[in-house]
Amino acid sequence: MSSGTFSLMPGPASVGTDATSFAGTQTAGLATPGTQLVSILAADVAARIAEAPMAIVQLAYTRAAREFCRRSMWLKRNIATSTLTVGQPVYNFGTDATLEVIGIQAVQIQQQNATWIDLREGTQDSYDPNMSTDLPNWYSYVPEGMILYYPTPNYAYGTKVELIVQTAIAATTIPNDLVTKFNTHIEEGALWHLYRMKKQPWSDMELAMDAERLFNEGIGIARSWKDKGNQKGSVRATPRPFLAR
Repeated sequence: MSSGTFSLMPGPASVGTDATSFAGTQTAGLATPGTQLVSILAADVAARIAEAPMAIVQLAYTRAAREFCRRSMWLKRNIATSTLTVGQPVYNFGTDATLEVIGIQAVQIQQQNATWIDLREGTQDSYDPNMSTDLPNWYSYVPEGMILYYPTPNYAYGTKVELIVQTAIAATTIPNDLVTKFNTHIEEGALWHLYRMKKQPWSDMELAMDAERLFNEGIGIARSWKDKGNQKGSVRATPRPFLAR
């Protein structure tokens, strides 16, 4: 079990290219379920394409995992309950060695009477910096890895945030929940990337098409599960708890 470093930090992320450039001192916030090494997960793919160097196979697996998360928006993590800062509308999530934030699934805020309410998702264009401070009832995701609350909080409200995440580009591990449900499809995604590498001994466009189909099939399954959990479309489902996984 490893702990991530996502937490709600006042202020936007600083401009920069490394984790230490983000605003705030990060503390344990997001809990990442036990992870599995890419080197182990990629072994089956490597056995099927013996000509490909293991380093290339591992990169293909990580790339497939990232693409799976980005396209399905299925992998989510929760930030521990945090307190907003009076007069501060923007917060950043910091960084994590295993995962990257790509969106926000849901947000709740605790009113002064201790009742939790859901916030509605809006757009940055809806934010008016001149509006009076008040209880926030809207939020917007601000790339990369930030959230905007509006109206600007007039009290230190408690808040819960559920993030949509993907495997980090330099990650050497993959979250267990992603592996448990979708490892076979991610393997097909890795094979798809490998087979379509031109002018390589293992290149095979016919096999690449088959692998792409199976990879996309997994993404479709993940999307349907996500929509069912959110009660989207015509699927009937029992309402899910806010804190998932």
